[in-house]
Amino acid sequence: CCGLNDANMFFQGYSGLGQIIDRAVAQYPDRLAVVSDGNRLTYRAFNEQISRFALTLQRDGVRPGDPVAIVSRNCVEFLIAEFAVLKLGGVVVKINWRSAPDELIHLLEFNQVRYAVVRYERRDWGLQVYKRLRDHIHFYLINQGTHSADSFWEAIDRAPPADQFTPHAVEADAPALRVHTSGTTGRAKCVIHTHGAMLRQLRNCLSVLGFEPGCVFQMTSQLFHIACVAAYLTFAVGGTLVLMSRFEVSEYLSVFEQESVSGISVIPVVLKRLLEAPERKDYDLSRLRFLNYSTCPMSR
Repeated sequence: CCGLNDANMFFQGYSGLGQIIDRAVAQYPDRLAVVSDGNRLTYRAFNEQISRFALTLQRDGVRPGDPVAIVSRNCVEFLIAEFAVLKLGGVVVKINWRSAPDELIHLLEFNQVRYAVVRYERRDWGLQVYKRLRDHIHFYLINQGTHSADSFWEAIDRAPPADQFTPHAVEADAPALRVHTSGTTGRAKCVIHTHGAMLRQLRNCLSVLGFEPGCVFQMTSQLFHIACVAAYLTFAVGGTLVLMSRFEVSEYLSVFEQESVSGISVIPVVLKRLLEAPERKDYDLSRLRFLNYSTCPMSR
């Protein structure tokens, strides 16, 4: 595990949360960074897509400090967009993709968002949000062939070469993330996380959790949640993030075995379903070295 001294050395200074990708691509350019729904990106390829989308955002007017929303279930596009915004010095506004149209519209307006990366799950809901806000927000749609908004991947394809992008230097107290909490009994509340606070949190987590250099970490927790820290920890040690867009027992176990997963993050009810699944005996789970869980107590 990364010891406290190593973690302190790694997080000296405050070049921003995006430094975890910069460090990984410098040390392990050809190591697999992300596996997600058929996408397999090395750190070199991952960083190239990040830089090209950052150039797209920059061309379209995003400036340091600007809020950029991401509304999507787990996918590689979410991560590309997130780190592009961070490296521009923008603020990533994370919004629960399960929210109803009126909730999405409220959060986008409340955060004064003018740019949004969106993957909608229901076309009718997506159309409601788009029609209401298209005159105020520049949308980049992950879904293909819909609306007149920019296609996420087409925007990247039109971007200049990645080597033309220069990351923006940020201060420790500059906002990095806006994460929304609660919402079950009223409007969701916005929590701001600075670059410095996030780097300190990663440093502390690396000193006590089981994220070893090169680990293969399988994640079903949604990236719009603060559980996204697990993804950052994986990149911080040059590991491979196996990102699941949803949880289904057989699919989860199949991907686990195929990718030789060494660490997982689950909630107790998910672990219970995995342990009780009849098909579990059909898969080799012997490479598992550590498990993180949260949200409620774990039964014996």
